[in-house]
Amino acid sequence: MKHVHTFFDKNPLPFPDYLNTFMRQSLVNRTLSEETLIDLNEYKFNLQKISNGNQPQIYLVLLTYTIEALRLEIDYQKGEKSLPELEKAIDSNDRKFNLALDKVKNSSL
Repeated sequence: MKHVHTFFDKNPLPFPDYLNTFMRQSLVNRTLSEETLIDLNEYKFNLQKISNGNQPQIYLVLLTYTIEALRLEIDYQKGEKSLPELEKAIDSNDRKFNLALDKVKNSSL
C-alpha cells in the first residue's frame, strides 16, 4: 500500500473539471431532476475536498457513484424510468454509496 501513497503523492488526484462545467450549464439546472442535482452537487463538493489529496479509494468511489447518478438521470430523461422509479433508484444508489464509502474508510484506518 505504501507504493500507492507514494504514487499519489507525486501524482495528485485531479478534480474532474468537466463536472463543474456541466453543473454550471443553465440547461442542466433546468432539466435534471432535483434528486439528481442534489446528489451531483454532493459528489462534486466531496470530489473538490479530496482532489489533490492522497485518498484514491474514496476518490474512485465518488467518481463511480457520480457516473451512476448520471446514468440513472439519463434513464429518466429517456423515459425509461418514472420519477418515483428514479427516486427509488437514487435512494438505493445513495445507500450503496454510503456503504462503499464506509468500507473504504474502515479499510484505510
